Amino acid sequence: REHLGLDLIIQNILKNIGSFSKIVLLGDYAKGIDSGVIEILIIGSEINQKYLDDIKIKIESKISRKIVFFISSDVPDQHHLVLFEV
Repeated sequence: REHLGLDLIIQNILKNIGSFSKIVLLGDYAKGIDSGVIEILIIGSEINQKYLDDIKIKIESKISRKIVFFISSDVPDQHHLVLFEV
């Protein structure tokens, strides 16, 4: 987690995100492939989208990778890795 900067992403999300149950890693990184795009799915309700938009650019500049946030009420059927669970 530390090598990719996932610890920084999770710390920042937890601060002001809203009501959630899981933070999930999707895409190439969930498969162990360093593609440069980190896909994060937040499972929950009342997620603070403005906060995610604000921290996205800051985190991307610190870890030199692109981040894509998704918000859903359920975990998808695709391959994923749970990063944090309440």
